[in-house]
Amino acid sequence: MSSLLLAAPAAAWADDAAPSGPARFTSMDADAQRSEVGAELTLGHFDEAEDQAFMARVSGQYVTPAGFGGYAAIAAATFGELDAISNLELGGLARWDSGPLSVGARVGVVLPTGTDDLDFLAVYLPLAARRSSDLAGVLPEFTTLRASAAPTYRSGPLTLRGDVGIDVVVSDGDDDPSNDDRDALAHIDVGGAYAFGKAAATAELTSVFSLGEDDEGSIHNLTLGGQYDLGRVTGHAAFSLPFDTFEGDSLFEGAYALSIGVTAPL
Repeated sequence: MSSLLLAAPAAAWADDAAPSGPARFTSMDADAQRSEVGAELTLGHFDEAEDQAFMARVSGQYVTPAGFGGYAAIAAATFGELDAISNLELGGLARWDSGPLSVGARVGVVLPTGTDDLDFLAVYLPLAARRSSDLAGVLPEFTTLRASAAPTYRSGPLTLRGDVGIDVVVSDGDDDPSNDDRDALAHIDVGGAYAFGKAAATAELTSVFSLGEDDEGSIHNLTLGGQYDLGRVTGHAAFSLPFDTFEGDSLFEGAYALSIGVTAPL
């Protein structure tokens, strides 16, 4: 990634490198950087499946000049004969700025509004291939609390971002109290972007894993993307490679996700 980030001297781009909007890290969650809405289409390919998965995701965040606001996101997908809608996620945002460093905070809840039978796999699989940190959003009948912090650092055309958070299940829709002890999930995401005029290249790595004592592995996405500021909207395209560290055959062997989308400021 160093060759990408250092492709041109920063001084040569200092005056006109940055697009009118901030760099968007499309495999990560709301960052409280600006008010915007976004939509994305994803094709998920899995070597072991005869069909391709198609997913549509819409999201939005509103941030006041004081740095406080809220966000929401939902997805729908089809995979062969399976069709599913994800749970609805919504919550609050806050942002603190200090020179080139900005830190966004999210506290939200995932509501069990999605598909509650095996059809949920239609959205689970492409979401795992594209946005592994959001897997808490598709578990059937689960109500989950989410909290995270997202620091962003900017220096000329260079933007660096991180995202660290935890997801805690508060209800799984099961009246059996023996099933209440669900392990929390954690995610750690990192990314970098380099702007060339109104265009930018991005590289992102997202990771999700259980905090339980019997954790057996983790799921990751490596995403390479590009975006272009069109003025009223910013268009983006991304290629994601999922992989995991579980024992045995990997669900993601030969898998990938291709995505296109737009974001528009409010």
